[in-house]
Amino acid sequence: MSILSVKNLSKTYQQFKALDNLSFDVQPGQIYGLLGPNGAGKSTTMRCLLTLIKPDVGDILFFQKELKENRREILNKVGYLIEKPDFYNYLSAYNNLKLLSKYSTNKIEDKAIHSLIEKVGLKGRENDAVKKYSHGMKQRLGLAQVLLNNPDLIILDEPNTGLDPQGIVELRDFIFELKNEGKTVILSSHILHEIEQLADSMIIINKGKSVIQGSKEELLGENNLHVKIEVEHPTQLEKILLHTHWQNKYKGTHDTIISFDIEKKEIAHLVSFLSENKIGIVAVSYRKKLEELYMSLTQNTNA
Repeated sequence: MSILSVKNLSKTYQQFKALDNLSFDVQPGQIYGLLGPNGAGKSTTMRCLLTLIKPDVGDILFFQKELKENRREILNKVGYLIEKPDFYNYLSAYNNLKLLSKYSTNKIEDKAIHSLIEKVGLKGRENDAVKKYSHGMKQRLGLAQVLLNNPDLIILDEPNTGLDPQGIVELRDFIFELKNEGKTVILSSHILHEIEQLADSMIIINKGKSVIQGSKEELLGENNLHVKIEVEHPTQLEKILLHTHWQNKYKGTHDTIISFDIEKKEIAHLVSFLSENKIGIVAVSYRKKLEELYMSLTQNTNA
């Protein structure tokens, strides 16, 4: 059963349709990727999920309950970080979390706050004023804030923005740790490589609509791979392919790179065929990457 179900969500700002009949489901324990170009509707979707804005039409269900009828109960089980976290800069990290804990419907002990500080890697700096923190440290504190209520579902909007490579790796490990603890994470990011590594399922939206969604295995599986082979003599190729079944799978030549759309199990047979026909092979690359899928679905429709 879905932990989140979005049904036919639409939102219009004056003449601009930010969301257009958007529907998707997130299963418990998943890391779910929300992708799309700037202006696609990602942030509007997340703001609707958190009741920061009201959709024109559509239904949002968390834990099989309507959001609009059970807002307080639902949001007590949801942690979120939208854009950059904001804190009282003159207070320490500990005191910021202590202050926020007073607004929680749950009783949060000091021990739990110190445990969160250690969890996000700020132990030893918890008594420093936040104004002394780097961007990455503020992001860590934002993650601690997200976890204050021990939520079942966590929503993160571009959490790796501005992080250095080490920070991105640490954030990735942190999100995997949340999943291992049984949390569900909804994650938007412009860093496609990170989503490819993290997500169990994903949706790509463009102009407020879903253009594709499904599990990572379904979207990036081993069927219909785009295989690129660098060869020594590509000019000989088309004549050799003539009247073979490879001809229908051949997608063209660019410089010394020839391309085919085939299944993974066919790659070895293709390489053998080329070798038998004296086509010298320099390199073979394959695997449908998220970047290729993303670009093919958004580059021609993005205004």
